[in-house]
Amino acid sequence: MVHQATGVVLMAYGGPERLEEIPAFLDDILGKGWISDEHLEEITERYRAIGGGSPITAITRRQAESLERRLADAGRPWPAAVGMRHSEPFISEAVSSLVGKGCSRLVGLTVSPHTWTDAYRRALVEAADSLREPPEIVVVEGWHTNPSFLDAWADSVKEAWEAVPVDGQARATLIFTAHSLPVSVAAGSPYEAQLLETIEGVMERVYDRGATAPGMAVSEEQCRGSRNRPDDGGSLRGAGRGVPRPDPRQAWRRQLSLQARTEGGDPEARVD
Repeated sequence: MVHQATGVVLMAYGGPERLEEIPAFLDDILGKGWISDEHLEEITERYRAIGGGSPITAITRRQAESLERRLADAGRPWPAAVGMRHSEPFISEAVSSLVGKGCSRLVGLTVSPHTWTDAYRRALVEAADSLREPPEIVVVEGWHTNPSFLDAWADSVKEAWEAVPVDGQARATLIFTAHSLPVSVAAGSPYEAQLLETIEGVMERVYDRGATAPGMAVSEEQCRGSRNRPDDGGSLRGAGRGVPRPDPRQAWRRQLSLQARTEGGDPEARVD
């Protein structure tokens, strides 16, 4: 039997798998007592509407099982465990499980390509340091520009675009949407910059695959509605709707540049 010296911790934000887990999940994020009964009921109804819980843990477990098989096929029989930041199974549980299987080296990987890796690294290191014999910790940094990831999205975009009737393509808009952050949190996070970098990489590949250049918009969900934005179509919420230009590739780059300036970023760091 091969000694399993290395294990993999797949990490995600977490979510309640059942309605009765919602209060503990929210308390872990915000601190106990911060959610009113009215707000708790509103959130509970949202989870009830999608089937009674979050699918994130079940999805991540399936990813861990698939990863184990792929690693074994590659000659690396490394066990993989799931660890969540704010719900069970917690990152500390995943670390303890893998160390119990004989792993002295743990590779931490967040399943979201756009994330604040430092927060997950801290949780992983704290869990390891709490053990009598802490394992070595290696963290995979953000993979939002990984070529295989960008290729997969570009292939999906091209496939969807080609399914649009030719006479409707001029009116169609490609919308990138993502879960957003409160302004106070976003100010110190690389999340927005990572999203824009991913969009740039995907769109470059879409053009390289010969797809007709679609209109492009970035939609922000959840928390950003109160942020002041210009009405000239340059904000993330409405970018790229509608106006055909002679050179769509350069037009798209100009729009991304305008978005970066609107968001207070450095467009020269991300666009040509």
